[in-house]
Amino acid sequence: MLGTVLDELKLSASSSQSRNPPRAQTAWLDGLRGYAALLVFFCHFGIVYWNNLRYAYGTVIPLHSIIPNGTNYPGGQPVWNGTNVTALEPYRHTYPIQLPIVRLLADGDPMVVIFFLVSGYSLSLKPTSLIRAGPTSHPHLLTTLSSSVFRRPIRLILPILASTLLVVFAVTIGIYTHASTFASSSRTFHSYFHGWAFEATPHVLPSLNLQLIDWFYSLYDLLDFFTHFHWTMTRYDIHLWTIPVELRCSLLLFLTHLALAPLVTRARLSLLTISILLALTWGDTWEMALFWTGQLLCEIDSLHPPSPSLVLRKRHLFSLFLSLYLLSTPLVWAHCTPFYRPFTWVWIPGLRAYETSRFWQCLGATGLMILVARVPVYRGFFSNGLARYLGRISFALYLVHGPVLRSVGYSLAFKLWQVVGREGWRYHFCVCLTGAVVGPMTIAVANVFCRRVDEPVVRFARRVEGWMKGEGEEGGEPGVWGWDGEGRGGEERWAPGHGRGDSGVSVEEAELGRVGRGSLS
Repeated sequence: MLGTVLDELKLSASSSQSRNPPRAQTAWLDGLRGYAALLVFFCHFGIVYWNNLRYAYGTVIPLHSIIPNGTNYPGGQPVWNGTNVTALEPYRHTYPIQLPIVRLLADGDPMVVIFFLVSGYSLSLKPTSLIRAGPTSHPHLLTTLSSSVFRRPIRLILPILASTLLVVFAVTIGIYTHASTFASSSRTFHSYFHGWAFEATPHVLPSLNLQLIDWFYSLYDLLDFFTHFHWTMTRYDIHLWTIPVELRCSLLLFLTHLALAPLVTRARLSLLTISILLALTWGDTWEMALFWTGQLLCEIDSLHPPSPSLVLRKRHLFSLFLSLYLLSTPLVWAHCTPFYRPFTWVWIPGLRAYETSRFWQCLGATGLMILVARVPVYRGFFSNGLARYLGRISFALYLVHGPVLRSVGYSLAFKLWQVVGREGWRYHFCVCLTGAVVGPMTIAVANVFCRRVDEPVVRFARRVEGWMKGEGEEGGEPGVWGWDGEGRGGEERWAPGHGRGDSGVSVEEAELGRVGRGSLS
C-alpha cells in the first residue's frame, strides 16, 4: 500500500513537470484543497486529545462562562447545559501552536472556508469560459449547466452513502465495539481523553438489519440540503455536515451563472460583488458568499490572466501574512484573546453571533487565493507532486479519516494508556504513537477509497447522464469540465480558454474530487 502511495506521488510530480513550462495554471486549486484536507485531518486528530488546540494564544475565558455540552474544559463545574468555568489556572493557552497563523496547522474551521472558495472557483471555470466566448456559446453553456445540475448530486451523495455504509458494516463486525464502551457519552469519553471535542461512535445495535435501519434514518437527517437553520449531520460521520451545504451552494452557483450569462461583464461583476457583500452580512450565508467569490475571482482571472514572470516582493509577503492572520481567526472565544479581540469590536450586520469570525476567515481565504493564483512562488508550492496527490485524494481523505480516527484511533490510544499509563508525559507519548499508526493508515485507506469509489462515481455519473439522455455509454454530452469521456478513442475535449496549451491540466483531473469538504462543528 505504501508503495502505491509513493508511486502516485512520483506520477503526480512527473506529470506536473511534463506540463512545464509553465506549470499548470489551475493545478494550484488541487494543491490548495489537498493541503487543507490534510490540515483537517490534523485538526480532528488533535482536538480529541489536546484541549488547547481549540483556543487561540492568550485566550482567557471569563469566570462563570458556560462551556456547551459535548466539549471539555477541565477548570469548571458540570451544570445542566455544559460546564461552568470556575478556575482559570488549568489552561493559560500560551503554547506556540496557538499563535496566529501557526494555529492553522491544527484548526479545521478555516479549512472549510478554503474548501467552499475553491469549489466556487473550480466549478466556475467552464461556465465562465463559455460566457466570455459570447452569445454563440450560450447553447453550449445551457447544456453544460444542465449536465452540472444533473451530475452534482450523484457526485456528492454516492461517495458519502458508500463511506457511511462501510461504517455500518464495520460496526456490525465489531470494529467499533471496544471504542463504543467509552465513547458513547461526553462525560465518559472526557474522563480518558483530554481534548476539547467529543466525537461519538455510532450506536452498536444487535443485528445488521437494525443497524441498516438506524443508518437510513441518520441519512434522512443528514441529507436535508435546503435547511439554513442548522448544520445537518449523522452519527456515522459527523464531519459530513458540509456535503449538503456544498450541494445547495453548487446548485445556486449554477443558477447564478445562468442568470448572469446575458449581462455585460461590468454588470455581471457588479451584481456578483453586491451579492457577496449581502451574503456576508444581512444574508447570513457566508458559505454562499464564498462560492460567489470563487466565481468572481475566476472571471477576474480570465479577464486579467496572472503573469508567470511576476517577482515576489515585500508587499506580497505582507499580503500573505495579513491573509493568513485573518484566516486563522478562531471560531470560539475570539473576544477573549488579545490577538483577535479588536475584530469583535467591528459590527457586522446580519451574521449570527457565533458565525462572526467567518467574516474575517472569508476575507483571509480570499486574499490567500488571489495571492496563490497570481504569485508564481506561492503557486508553485501548491502545484508540486505532493500537493496534487493530496488534492486527488482529498475528498476520500475527508470521508474516511473520521471513521478511522473513531475506531482504530480511539481503541489504540486507550489500549496504549492501559499499558504505558496516562500520567504526565505518558499520555502524550501514547497519543503520538497513535498518530504514527493512524496517520499512514488513513492515507492508505483514502487512496483505496479514491480509486475504488470516488473516481468511479465520476465516471458513473457521466454514464448515467448519457443513458438518461438516450445517448448510451458512448455518446454523452460534455461534462462539467467539457470532457466527454474517459479517454474514449484517446480524445479529450477542452473548454475554450482552458486548453492544455494555456492551463496544462486536463478536465478529468479538474473534475475528479473537485468538491469542498468541511471541518469540525
